[in-house]
Amino acid sequence: MVDKPDLNKAIDVALEEYKTLRAEIHQNKQNGINVIVFGGALVATLLGLGVTSLSFIPTTTKTTAITGKSSTQTITKTTTKTEKSLSQKTKTIEQENKQLR
Repeated sequence: MVDKPDLNKAIDVALEEYKTLRAEIHQNKQNGINVIVFGGALVATLLGLGVTSLSFIPTTTKTTAITGKSSTQTITKTTTKTEKSLSQKTKTIEQENKQLR
């Protein structure tokens, strides 16, 4: 048989281990929550900055009316400055690729 003091000591050791593991689990949960909260805040901040920086891009609108054979058919094409600069960059890249071949 096991003596009473040895049994009490074993119970105390098991109880202390339980408390330690419980505290560790609680801390891991809290760390996970912190990662989610701060990660979400970071993503929201970066998205906000991205949207804000896009609103500062200057765009000018040029409208060209192209008339065909019939005067009732009018096609309106709207081109922004951003689209023009992107198409110019695309053409430049295509020219460089042709030169490399």
